[in-house]
Amino acid sequence: MKHLRTTTLILGMLCLLCTAAHAQSGIKKGYDRIVNGYGMTFQWNQDPQLLTGHLQAPTQGWMTITFRSLTDPAKTASVTTRIVNEEGEVLSTAGPTTLNPKLVGSVEDAGQSSVEFSLQLQPLMDELSLKQGDPMLLILSFGLNDSIPSPAFVQHQVWTHL
Repeated sequence: MKHLRTTTLILGMLCLLCTAAHAQSGIKKGYDRIVNGYGMTFQWNQDPQLLTGHLQAPTQGWMTITFRSLTDPAKTASVTTRIVNEEGEVLSTAGPTTLNPKLVGSVEDAGQSSVEFSLQLQPLMDELSLKQGDPMLLILSFGLNDSIPSPAFVQHQVWTHL
């Protein structure tokens, strides 16, 4: 019986270590924050001026990331992207006109799309009335085709902070 408990304890510890290693291995090199759900992943870094992010989804349609204030849900900012003819593009933004995201790269392959972008952090924080470290809602969504408006196929919401 003692041997069985020891074996169970060791296997449990190994499972925890494997889970932690898998979570860390999911982070694309160069990013230190990650949220994911329903096949979508958003990874990002930030410094006082710039947010740099990588958004990936199991689609060959549009992808949107929305930042929403926790204290005032009417305050939102979003970036919608798509990839057409192997070229990524920003389809639309909502929020401050100074948000102005810059696409850094894009890939669409085997039913997966990913875009890397950067945006100025201060206009985003101002639009949402946030200070560094305040909680916020991050909404990841995607559609099955490149047409806007087409309904979101999947939407995932997670509380986080910048």
